[in-house]
Amino acid sequence: MYLHVGKCTLWVNVVQPSNPPTDSSNASNQWILLMHGFPDTAAMWQEQIAALSAAGYGVVAPDMPGFGRSTFDEPQELQQYSLRNIVTVMCGLLDALSIEKVTAVGHDWGAAVAWAFALQAPQRLSRLVVLSVGHPGGWMLGRCGALCLRTCVCVWGGGGVRSKAACAREGGARGEGGGWGGGMQFKGLSMGRIVAI
Repeated sequence: MYLHVGKCTLWVNVVQPSNPPTDSSNASNQWILLMHGFPDTAAMWQEQIAALSAAGYGVVAPDMPGFGRSTFDEPQELQQYSLRNIVTVMCGLLDALSIEKVTAVGHDWGAAVAWAFALQAPQRLSRLVVLSVGHPGGWMLGRCGALCLRTCVCVWGGGGVRSKAACAREGGARGEGGGWGGGMQFKGLSMGRIVAI
């Protein structure tokens, strides 16, 4: 479906939750916002959308502004693509759909948007899942290296963004065999099991 949000026309795949919460306290855990990277479209999430929908979650997967079928209505200006503006568009999308909070999942460019979303609109966020792009502060340090960037996955839940060490201490995240090598498996999240490769 197409939605007009601010100065942007977004194509978005919306799947309603199949198990709507009976009370408002669980409503924020029902919706997942999937933000793709460059040069993808929302179609990259089709398998995840099917799995999340089958598990009862509502899913919002837009073609990000400037990608696929989503466009800005005015002549393209560089400022329209700022992280601040893209987050504003994502919040406008949630408003248009009457969704108060989401679990935001971002991959690649969508991961950068997800980090900005967490900083700019934390009141709209129940959880944050970032794939393929580490914390923005890691880029500033310049010491992370390709291996760290390839395997970095951070999860926001309740108390904020947690480091790998903090997740491990809390039992919230473990690599296969108890270490951090290979794929990381995150357990105990309301989204179920998330595996990062």
